[in-house]
Amino acid sequence: MTHTQTQASKVFVVALSALLLVTIGAAAAPTVTLEQALGQDDPTNDSPIAFEATFSEPVVGFAADDVFVGGTGGTGVVTVATSDDVVFAIKVFLADNGSDDGTIVVSVAAGSCVSVSTGEPNAASTSLDNAVLYDTIPPAEPMNAWPSDEAVIADTTPTFSWEPVIDGPGGSGVKNYRVTIVGLIDRDTYKTTTSYTPQLLEGAPYKWRVYARDHAGNTGSYTWRDFRIDVSAPINPTASSATHTPDMWSSDSSVEIRVSDDAWDLWTDIEGFEIAWNQSSTWIGSGTATHPSTWPGDCFTSTEDEDWWFHLSTGDTAGNWSTPVHLGPF
Repeated sequence: MTHTQTQASKVFVVALSALLLVTIGAAAAPTVTLEQALGQDDPTNDSPIAFEATFSEPVVGFAADDVFVGGTGGTGVVTVATSDDVVFAIKVFLADNGSDDGTIVVSVAAGSCVSVSTGEPNAASTSLDNAVLYDTIPPAEPMNAWPSDEAVIADTTPTFSWEPVIDGPGGSGVKNYRVTIVGLIDRDTYKTTTSYTPQLLEGAPYKWRVYARDHAGNTGSYTWRDFRIDVSAPINPTASSATHTPDMWSSDSSVEIRVSDDAWDLWTDIEGFEIAWNQSSTWIGSGTATHPSTWPGDCFTSTEDEDWWFHLSTGDTAGNWSTPVHLGPF
């Protein structure tokens, strides 16, 4: 009986020891999740890029060289800081000259550190979002922007336009375009399209620019362009004849017409004149200058015995045309 009890006791001790060994050996490895830090912009053009590693329990031995930086961007310089050995702030410092641009992906390998309480090494990190696009190269300047420099426009609601910009390979993509107009009326707006139609006033010179902005916050280059708005018709010069008097009979079939040099425009320059010599008291021009703004007149011939008329309309550089002046009959 004593022998049986002793044997049973040994069996119990062995079983208890095995259970204790199994229990001790089954201590769970610390887990770690690695994500973008709260408030981290993505994409961004700002360094450092912030991540956060959160362990399931306090750990010891976790350092900057335990953070693996992958992706298409640079590896940079990593720093790690903690106040409780559970949550670690990770920062990746990158160059701002484009050499480190690309996706920055961070991770932590298994066995990088150990549990403070059990000494168990950590498991590999898991993540929902451990990548940030780093982009420091600004988009290109929009091409073929209109109005061009020194343009004169006969419209108070002109449509400003430009070609779309493609943010280079690996870039964050164009977010919008900033359009700025300075003049009698100022405008400053952001457009996701490649055109803008504001309400403006005619008058003194304006200037404008457009540049692209990408999703990382980079702003592209631009060029200021001057333009004017003129919707008013120019003033005709004085037309007269040194040889004939209108509405008086003459046997001289050659009529000398003189044009004064006082044609003028309020906002722009005189482009030229369109003239006609015919037997009609009315005439509407085609809007195309046939003579320069310095034209002084000429001699016109009546080819038959009828009433003849001289007509003149003045055009400015904005494309506005005056109401024709009619001189006659001769």
